[in-house]
Formats: sequence, C-alpha cells, structure tokens
Amino acid sequence: IWGVRKAAADNIVAISQPTSLETRIRTMIPLLLTLLQDISQWVHKAASQKLGPFIMALSPSVIPEELIDSFCSMAKLKEDEEEEVIFQCAYNFSAVLSASGKELWSKLKSTYESLWESDVDKVIKTLSCSIHQVVKLLGSEIASAEIVPIWLEHLSDGGVQSIPLLENAGYLLEVSKEESKNEFIETLQNLHEDSGRKWRIRQTIAEHIYAVSYTHLTLPTK
Repeated sequence: IWGVRKAAADNIVAISQPTSLETRIRTMIPLLLTLLQDISQWVHKAASQKLGPFIMALSPSVIPEELIDSFCSMAKLKEDEEEEVIFQCAYNFSAVLSASGKELWSKLKSTYESLWESDVDKVIKTLSCSIHQVVKLLGSEIASAEIVPIWLEHLSDGGVQSIPLLENAGYLLEVSKEESKNEFIETLQNLHEDSGRKWRIRQTIAEHIYAVSYTHLTLPTK
C-alpha cells in the first residue's frame, strides 16, 4: 500500500532520531534508499524531501555515497513537475554540506551550480539567504574562487535574490580578492541606478553600505 510507504517516508527522520547510530546504519539508511527508489511518485517525492534532514543527522564517516548521489539528483529534476523537491534540495544544501564536510565539495559543486540556474524564485531566494553558510563551510580559498563569482553574477540581476545577497555581502567580501571587490562596487552602483520602483533594494543598500564599506572596501579618495 503506497500510502503506508509514504507515511514511512514522511516520518523517517522523526523515527530515526531516537535510534542509535548502529540502527541508523543497519536499518534506517537501507529503508530510505528503498523508499527513494519506490515506484510510487508520491513515496519517492516524500522520501526525497526528507533526504536532506536525514543526512544532517548522520556523521560524515557513515554517510553512504548513494545518499549523496540521491541528494544531488534532486537538482536535475524537471522544475514543472518536481518544484518542491528541487526547493528542498536548495533549502537543505548548506546543511548537507555541513554534515558531509567540504571534502565532498567536488561532488556537491555541480549540484550547487545547477540549483543557481533554477527559474523558480523560491529556490534562488533560499540559496541567496544561505550563501554565507556555504562560504563559512568551504573556507576562504574555495569560496573566493567558486562562490564569489556566483554571488556577483546573481547580485547584478536585480531579482528576488538581490536583497539577501546584499545582506550577506560582508561574508562574501571577507573572502573576495581585490578585483571582486571592485566589481562589487560597480554592481552596487548599477543596482542603485537601475532599481526604479524597487525601493527595498535601495533601502538595503542604505542599511548596509556603511558597515560593508568601512570593514571590507578601500574606496577611492579625492
């Protein structure tokens, strides 16, 4: 009965929380992997939405590659059919990275980049709100080379992500090289000039510009 299997998927995180690590490895991980392969789309979808929180409850040494592969595959689904699953992948990405460790970044990187290509506003917005956590987890060297360019590209779009990306500017500038900081200043000017009726963008710039400039930028002087 698919309804019973869906209920198991819906509650697998709550059920596994009080169990021992041994039980999670021996029983709960194989169960989740089975639910992820279920023939019912409703069971598969429910299991996918619980995959991120389940991985978070494991230590890096016991996270099987199959779970990471399943998590990464969530970002490749069709948005018009699996929008909520893709959103859950974006929403839980930083937590999964935290649980698995930056050693698995090479495996998770393409998934992160794919999520940023989404046309779904809530996917982009949740990535924007959590980008500072990804920076902290990866460290300055990786973040400077691979996260800062994503930040600057999407900041310049002026879409729903602009405000959270502006609010997280301090974390990104902290790991940015000088040329990226200069690009940020130019992007900030363009955002302000092109904001039009988007008064919240101007408000966010006004709220953060002093602290960000004072701490992270060397502005030209007359």
